[in-house]
Amino acid sequence: MSERSIIGVDISAPGVQIGRVKAAKVEKSKSIRLDINQSQDEILDHIALSISQLMNENVAGIGIGVPSVVDDVNGIVYHVTRIPSWKEVHLKSKLEARFKIPVYVNNDANCFATGVKYFGQGKNYRNIVGLIIGTGMGAGVIIDNKLFSGSNCGVGEFGKLPFKDSIYESYCSIAYFPKYNKISFARALDRAKNGDERAKKIFEKYGYLLGTAIKSIVYTYDPEMIVLGGTAVEAYDYFKDSMRLQMKSFLFEKTMNNIVLDIAREKNFGILGAAALYLDAGYRVDLDAMRKSQRTIQSALDQAEKQYYKVFNTISDPIFIFDKKSHKFLDCNEAVVKKVYGYSKKELSGMTPLDLHPETERERVKKRIRVTNPKQSDTFTHVTRSGKEFKVEIHSDNINFNRHKAIISIVRDISERVEAERNANQRASQPALILKVAERINAALDLDSVLFEIVDSVRESFDYSNVMLLLMNKNKSKLVLNSISGV
Repeated sequence: MSERSIIGVDISAPGVQIGRVKAAKVEKSKSIRLDINQSQDEILDHIALSISQLMNENVAGIGIGVPSVVDDVNGIVYHVTRIPSWKEVHLKSKLEARFKIPVYVNNDANCFATGVKYFGQGKNYRNIVGLIIGTGMGAGVIIDNKLFSGSNCGVGEFGKLPFKDSIYESYCSIAYFPKYNKISFARALDRAKNGDERAKKIFEKYGYLLGTAIKSIVYTYDPEMIVLGGTAVEAYDYFKDSMRLQMKSFLFEKTMNNIVLDIAREKNFGILGAAALYLDAGYRVDLDAMRKSQRTIQSALDQAEKQYYKVFNTISDPIFIFDKKSHKFLDCNEAVVKKVYGYSKKELSGMTPLDLHPETERERVKKRIRVTNPKQSDTFTHVTRSGKEFKVEIHSDNINFNRHKAIISIVRDISERVEAERNANQRASQPALILKVAERINAALDLDSVLFEIVDSVRESFDYSNVMLLLMNKNKSKLVLNSISGV
């Protein structure tokens, strides 16, 4: 499917520019002139008729830029400049009813900034101020890739901020020239082009004042890029140096040095900026869908985490999670660990697995936790906070835990199993011991030496600390110590 087209409408009464935009280019356009003394509906019909002459089946939406206060949610414009009858016009609903496609409306400064973002130099920047300077001074603000209009579409009205004896607009729009220098902007520019030094000085002072305004904008929004547009940029070469010099007095030098400042260079920027409203709306829809999806995913993750901790904290064996790089403990099933080892989770956070082993095992433990794939189990000795030692079997695996590459270890107390195995080994050695004793008795002539060998063998086989052999005397009246082994 080919790329869809957008109708962009730039209302700068009495002139109106209308164009069909496709692939970032105005493929067809027309200009009309309004009779500003007509009624609201007559003027709207004139604009709608001109839009219909550019419509085709490929047009996806309409964007309209208007020099007025705008309810951008409902597409209502109020007190449009130089159109007396347009005190309140429901542009969006009226044009959507007529053309059956989405219509987006915003003020001209916001359209300018949106055009910079989608069709101008701002494509690769997330935070942009588009400052439009003509008979007035206003700005559109892009924050995190989307147009930020504020609660009442009033963001960017920097021109209305107090400055000197008036407001910034008095000193930074082209109204500055007749108001404070008794010369029109066009005449001052013409004279500067012809080398008039007085005219050049006026522009130099103007650049200083505009630089002051730009510093206020940077203090307020800290953008990555500022793009200037409007009538004033026709004289950019005559005020840019003094403007930039004043900007250098900004308190945070690195911030100002990082800002890209340029002027709008595209033709038909009024049409492109209005058309960009459709793209910004689409971005918002995609962003809302993405955020909804993220919320759904996060909710599922939160639920899974709850289940994880529910299972985690009901396992009867101690579980430890530690960072694979620093080996610091990150988590544990605290109730079990506290009961078995005597450490709280907070205390463990400053420890590593080495702290749970006796000194004699630590080199082996270091080698164990350095392996790439620690899935095999190993047997070690663990030491509790009180110093008690017990035999453990440790099963480990790699995991990701809160953005950490980590290892999870499940510890099983095998003290009873070790003891049972030892007892079993002892019982298994008893028949061999009896056979050995019988063989010695049959082979030996010296009974005393045989009896000494018997007590040594019994002590060794049963892991006793000492063994004594007592024999009855001839009268069977008492026991007499015959042989002893051990302490």
